[in-house]
Amino acid sequence: MLKLPQMAIITAMTIIHRFYFKNSFKKYNLKSIIPSWIFLATKLEETPKKIRDVISVVDYLYKLK
Repeated sequence: MLKLPQMAIITAMTIIHRFYFKNSFKKYNLKSIIPSWIFLATKLEETPKKIRDVISVVDYLYKLK
């Protein structure tokens, strides 16, 4: 829905893996920090998206389930 390039998605996945390599799944809720990882990955890969857009897409996807 955000139409991100593959490199931005791969960067977000790498950030998630590195974060949870040192931290616990029990301590940090995955659903609450996904928007920040996506936003950070878009900034690192120079495909900026507005934070409002990222949050609205993630919220929409949570409401679908």
